[in-house]
Amino acid sequence: MEWQTLLDLDSFLHHQVAQHAQLNLLGHSSEGRLLSAVQIGSPTASLTIVVIAGFHATEIAGPLAAIRLIQHLLNYPPKQHRFAIVPVADPDRLSRNLAALGANPTTPDLLNLGAVEDLEGAFTTSTYAECQHIRSWLEQFEQIDGYYSLHTAHRVAPGLFFYLGGKAMSVVSNPIAEHLMSMLSMPIPMLAYDPTGFATTVLAPGILALPSIGSSSERVMSESSLAFVLERFNPQMIGVTEVPLGLCSELGAASLAEIENYNRVLAQRGKAALPYQPFTLTMQSELILSFVWAGVQSLSSD
Repeated sequence: MEWQTLLDLDSFLHHQVAQHAQLNLLGHSSEGRLLSAVQIGSPTASLTIVVIAGFHATEIAGPLAAIRLIQHLLNYPPKQHRFAIVPVADPDRLSRNLAALGANPTTPDLLNLGAVEDLEGAFTTSTYAECQHIRSWLEQFEQIDGYYSLHTAHRVAPGLFFYLGGKAMSVVSNPIAEHLMSMLSMPIPMLAYDPTGFATTVLAPGILALPSIGSSSERVMSESSLAFVLERFNPQMIGVTEVPLGLCSELGAASLAEIENYNRVLAQRGKAALPYQPFTLTMQSELILSFVWAGVQSLSSD
């Protein structure tokens, strides 16, 4: 159902969501597509949770998870929280990727998607109109208590890992890990390292600390949405999902270069030497939402 809703997102937002929640029209993409946000919950709620999906258009599961979150909140309106959600940050390139896929894409299909720009990494710049519209929308909030940027790792990995930041991260990391493991429908290893090489500090099983702005990390964080929210709102928590496309436990002892090569071969040949368990888009979105709900629950009880 989420797949079809994503294909018909404007219709869903304007004909269903707008009847029961606040729909914000943020502007238009560079190709003229609508860029929208949804607010559900009272503006006077004690906690404001912002969720943005689709900064990287090859990561389909994030927008699907955002749609599932919106549908859930419409059925069960929050009382303690106000949720503000951008389901698709890059509608132009996502549209092209969706056109290239069927409703049940394989892992190699997802690895080979080509329409992508790094809206996350260039969020505070003037490069993308979409980022400028979203920044203007974020600036209306007096506070943001929890912020989620929904991504997938865009690779097969040996387990799950998520990033956590914010001033309460050391307090909520263990409760989040515990909630998350209790919510998973199947046992999946929680990694004690980052298979992308981005983060080096482990807060709890599967929970990695976001590198500080200006750190020596290979990825530039200073122009990301994470840096923008951290500097402007000093939130209790920032969460970044990096759900893999599949699980290969035999990669557990592999180096970062070996993991990269494994995924390169899988993308090129459609198969790899080591067996892996593919995660469907539905399962990827379920894993993303499990982390979101674990964080919201921990933040609420903090």
